[in-house]
Amino acid sequence: AVITFSSGRRISVNGNLWANGSTFQGNGTRGSWLGISFNSGSTGSIQSSTITDAQNGISFLGSSGSVQSSTITNGVIGVYMNNGTATIQGNTITNNSSYGISSVNGSNLTVTNCTISNNGTGITTYSSFPTITGCSILNNTNYGINANNISYWDYLYWLNNTLHGNGYAMVFNNASPWIGHCDISDNYHGVVINSSMTNFSIPEERGYNSISCSITPLFKADNSSTIFMGYWSQGGYNSVFGSELPDMEARNNSGIWADNTYWGSSQPAVYADGTSWITTRNPLTYDPNPGSCSGYSAQSSLAINASATKINASAIQGDIATKYWEALSNGRGGNFQKAKGSLLSIIDGEFDHKYSPLALLAFYEFTLNEKNTKNQSGLTDSLNTGLNDLLTKVSKRAKGDSLSPYALRFLAREAALAHNARGMISYNNELVANYPNSSNELSALYDLTTHYAEIEQDFTKADQYYSRMVTAYPKEDLTLFAGINLGGSQASLKQVMLTDADQLPIDYDLSNAFPNPFNPITTITYQLPKEGLVTLKIYDILGNEVRTLVNEQKEMGKYTVQFDASSLASGMYIYRLRANDYTSTKKMLLLK
Repeated sequence: AVITFSSGRRISVNGNLWANGSTFQGNGTRGSWLGISFNSGSTGSIQSSTITDAQNGISFLGSSGSVQSSTITNGVIGVYMNNGTATIQGNTITNNSSYGISSVNGSNLTVTNCTISNNGTGITTYSSFPTITGCSILNNTNYGINANNISYWDYLYWLNNTLHGNGYAMVFNNASPWIGHCDISDNYHGVVINSSMTNFSIPEERGYNSISCSITPLFKADNSSTIFMGYWSQGGYNSVFGSELPDMEARNNSGIWADNTYWGSSQPAVYADGTSWITTRNPLTYDPNPGSCSGYSAQSSLAINASATKINASAIQGDIATKYWEALSNGRGGNFQKAKGSLLSIIDGEFDHKYSPLALLAFYEFTLNEKNTKNQSGLTDSLNTGLNDLLTKVSKRAKGDSLSPYALRFLAREAALAHNARGMISYNNELVANYPNSSNELSALYDLTTHYAEIEQDFTKADQYYSRMVTAYPKEDLTLFAGINLGGSQASLKQVMLTDADQLPIDYDLSNAFPNPFNPITTITYQLPKEGLVTLKIYDILGNEVRTLVNEQKEMGKYTVQFDASSLASGMYIYRLRANDYTSTKKMLLLK
C-alpha cells in the first residue's frame, strides 16, 4: 500500500499499529507531513516499509515498538524517542536534515545492523539508554554519534560499528558507554569527550577499536574526563594514528589510560596539558585492526608531534604526585578503600592546581567502580551517601576555595544521570554565577544550553546561555557543539565563530552583564575600535560611585572584566563605560 499525506497530517497511534510492506509519503517536500506517532501506552511494528518526507518519521512517546528492514528518508528526524522503548533493526535511515535517530528522556533504545547516513547527525541521545551494535554510521554532517548523560554503570555496549566520513565521529558529554570492535576512521574530526568516563574496551576483554585518520586530534579528553583504553596488561589493542595534529590530547584535569595501543610508530603522538596525563606503556609493534585509515598515512602526525609525550616524562614528581599515582594503582587493582583514603588526604590538603582536582575525579570514579562491584550485595546506599556528602562538603567550602567548582560539576553530573533536572540546573547555575571565565563555567553553560534545547525546548533560555558561550569562549569545542544542538551546522558555525573571534572590532560596545541578575559575581564585556583612555565604573541607584573596575589606557580589542559584589547590598546598580568620546550606561541587579 502507498499512502500519501497532505501537509500537516500524521498517523496518531493510541492502540496498536502493524505495518508491513507499506509506503508512507508526503508531497515530496522534506517535513511536509508529521509522521507516525506512537502515543503513550501504544505499541506496534513497522516492517519492510518506506517512510519519506516526514517531520518525525516515527515517534515513540512513552510507548514501545520496533522498526525493522525499513527505509526512513528525506525527513527532519528519522526516529524520535521520548521516554519510549524500541528496537531499530536492519533499517536504512538517510538524508534527514536534523537527526537519523534522536532519543531523550529515559528512552531504552536498541539499534542493530542499521545504515545511518547523510543526516545532520547520525544518532543523538540525551539521558537515555542506547545499545548500538553492527551499524554503519556514515557521512553525517555534524556528528556520527552525539551522546549526553549516559551512566558508567549501566554497561551500555556499542560494538562492531563503523563510523566513516562524519563531521565529528563521536562527541560525549557526561556519557560513559563501553565501546569495542569499532572502526572509527576517515572522519573529518575524531572523538571528543567532555566530563565523561568513556571506555574503549569491554570488561575483561581487549578493545580492538581503530580510531584513525582525521585532520584534528583523533581523541580529545577534556574537563575532568577519565578514559580507559588499556591499563598495563588489561584492555588495549586499539589503533590510534593518522591525524595532522597530536593523535591524542588530554586537557583540564583529565586522564587517559592508553596502554597496549598501536600508534603507527614506536613514538606515540600525544599531548597532555599541565593539569592532565596520558599513559602510553607497552606500545604495540603491529596493527591489531588492519584495513582502516584510507585517507592518511600513519606517519602524517608523528614527525610533527614526536616530542609531545615529553610532557609526561615528569608526571610523577613530588610527594603529592607520588601519593596520587599510588592511589590510582590501588584503585585500578580493586583496593578502593586504600585508594580513596590516599585521595582524601590530597583533597583535604593544600590545593594543587593539577593533583587536587585529579584526586577528586579519581575518588568519584573509584566510588562508582566500588558501587558497581557491591551492587549485588545491597551495599551501595552508603557509597552514594558518602560520595554525595564529600562532594557537598567540598562544594560548600569558603568562597575562593579552588576545589569547590569541581565538586559542583560532579554534583551536576550525578543529578543529570539521575534525571534530576532541577538539581542539574541549580548546580550549573551556581557555577555560572560564581565561577566565570573557567572550564567549569564552560561545561555548565553547555549542559544548560543542551538541556533547554533538547528536553524543555525552551530556545529562549538556551540562547541566553549560548550567547554567553559565544562571548566568553568563542573558539571552544563546546561552544561549537552548543550551536549545533541549537540547529546550526558544524561547518557554518565554525566559520562564524572563528570570524567573530578573530576580527578586530569596528565599533564601541558595552555588552549586557552576565549573569544578570547575579550573586555575587558577574562579567562585563566591552570592545574598543581604537586605543584610548578607558574607565569602567559601578554606581548605586542614587548615583554614588561604589567601584572602579578599569581606569587606564587600552589598545583596540575586546575585554572582559569580572565584578565581585560580595561586599555590597542587594539592589540595582549602574555600570558606565567611557572611552574617548564614547559613553554607555547599563543596569544590573544584585540579588543575595
